[in-house]
Amino acid sequence: TKIGKLLYENQVENISEVRKLNKTTIEIEFPTYKDANKAIELTIWDKIKYKAYIPYYKTRVMGVIRGVHPEHSNEEIISNIKSKSPVIAVQRVHRKYYEGDKLQYIPTQTVKITFQSQQLPDTVYLYHTRFNPEKYILPVQQCKNCQKYGHKEMYCRNSPKCPICSENRKETNCNARKPKCVNCGLEHKATNKNCMVYESEKKIKEKMADNKISRIEAQKQIEK
Repeated sequence: TKIGKLLYENQVENISEVRKLNKTTIEIEFPTYKDANKAIELTIWDKIKYKAYIPYYKTRVMGVIRGVHPEHSNEEIISNIKSKSPVIAVQRVHRKYYEGDKLQYIPTQTVKITFQSQQLPDTVYLYHTRFNPEKYILPVQQCKNCQKYGHKEMYCRNSPKCPICSENRKETNCNARKPKCVNCGLEHKATNKNCMVYESEKKIKEKMADNKISRIEAQKQIEK
């Protein structure tokens, strides 16, 4: 109620709801983007040492189009694509494969597009060819150091865990007779895609894409 009272005392209008997401984050919902932008510019945030911002997932949406010839570069696509919603980024999707021990990337005919909008446009055009953007779901991230989900190895501060036996060590020279998942404790490797924790992470990503919400909000909705 502290923030709600502060907004009331400063006569900030058109607030739909104020809710606490976690210990450090409070979400304030407005009926229109103009009301939200007006609130961002208030000077009260500096006085109470809060950082006010509009999350990126509230102002942009990602989709994919398929059947785009690999000869078209990202720069060429973003320069020539036609859309009712502004296109702010384009990225060709690549497929991994190994040539011997060397990892290679092959460009596919799928392109990820970021729109400056809250909704995907029904159609986009590239060289007079129509494409129907599909919803893009962020891939599940699994750390190769601790085997936990939601972050990458380069940002991990946890102790290393073996993906086979879940002991406090790297996978090198693991001689465990039976695997044990560090995430769910069952008898399979931590990288098993049938793991219940992995399935839960997939649902979180889908919920984020469907409802355009943060990971924290999506996780709370699934756990209800």
